[in-house]
Amino acid sequence: MKLLNLSVSTNRIFGLDILRAISILMVLVIHGNYYMPTWFAQITKYFTYSPITIFFVLSGYLIGHILIKQLDKKTFTFNQLINFWKNRWFRTLPAYFLVLMILSVFILTPTKATQF
Repeated sequence: MKLLNLSVSTNRIFGLDILRAISILMVLVIHGNYYMPTWFAQITKYFTYSPITIFFVLSGYLIGHILIKQLDKKTFTFNQLINFWKNRWFRTLPAYFLVLMILSVFILTPTKATQF
């Protein structure tokens, strides 16, 4: 299927992409409320329930779906399961450690406010 001259997989579930986009917008609104007028924050608090919960549900569904597809193959082995989890961790951990290092630099760097 072609969408805006982009190649899009036919087995993609667009509803999940829409949920992911809504969750991202909710996170941006929640964090942006700090800079918005109070009347805006009062209105948006009703529309920004819990985007993190939506991310966890989407992740569980997608990972579970991939695992169930793998288990449907009759030749599925324990080593393939280990490789699946290794691939997931190697995809996640580099970004985690990058953010951890950046935050560590900010926390360990003294500022004028912390110097007495």
